[in-house]
Parts: sequence; C-alpha cells; structure tokens
Amino acid sequence: MYHLILTLLLAIPMLTTAVGEPLHANQHMLASEPWARATPPGANTAAVYLTLTNTGEQDNLLKSVETPLAERVEIHESSVSQHGVHQMRWHKSLRLPAASTTHFAPGSYHLMLIGLKQPLKDGLEVPLQLDFGEGNFLSVRVPIKPLRYQPN
Repeated sequence: MYHLILTLLLAIPMLTTAVGEPLHANQHMLASEPWARATPPGANTAAVYLTLTNTGEQDNLLKSVETPLAERVEIHESSVSQHGVHQMRWHKSLRLPAASTTHFAPGSYHLMLIGLKQPLKDGLEVPLQLDFGEGNFLSVRVPIKPLRYQPN
C-alpha cells in the first residue's frame, strides 16, 4: 500500500502534458496525448492514438478496449515490410513492459474502432475503457481532431 501511495504522489506533478492536457492514470498506467481524427460521412472505422506509460515494476497487459461509440475495438499494429508492403496486424492483447512507454501513432500501434455507431466529429470526444485485467481499468477521453489533422 505504501508503494502505491508513493507512486501516486510522485505522479501527481506529471498529470498534465507539456500543453496542459490532463493525463489519465490508474495504479501503474498513465495514458497521455490521446487523439482521433474526425470521420467522413459513412465511415465504419476510425483509429485512436495515445501514449501508454507503465510506471510499475512489472509488465502489464492491455487485454481489451471498449467504447460505446463502436461495436468493437481492436488493437492493431501497422508496419511496412522491407519490400514496401503495408501490413496491419491484429493483437489479441498487448504486453506493456515495466517502466516503459508504448506509443500508439500512425504507422505503428493504434486502436481500431470497428462498426462505428455514429460519425466522429471534430471537437467531441471518444470515451474509452482500457482493460488491463484483474479489475484494473483505465478510462480515457479521446479528443477528436479535424479530419485532416496531422500530429507534430
């Protein structure tokens, strides 16, 4: 218990990003810089990006993600082979190593919202529930950026 309290107290000063956006935190996981692009009319899928930091001393496992805005959310990884072929790989879960940061970004890991129930509109948010197992959840509110948004 002491270790948990100390970890949370040390994390409090870090609960804002450089641009002042709040972070989302649970026992040993921090989510920062979440975003998604607005979707064009009729789109059935969308990608969500964020950064997950495991502040703990043990590996963690992202088991699943849910949102009320889509039928399901899948963990994907995009890559380009040495022959220039674009590939997307589905992960049933994703290991998040201890004391490390995992970036979900275009061309890398991302959360794929499948079966959108409504278009994603600029200025609104996507509520996500990340499940790390054993009752360990993290709620994240993802701001929706303009359709042509490009991260820095």
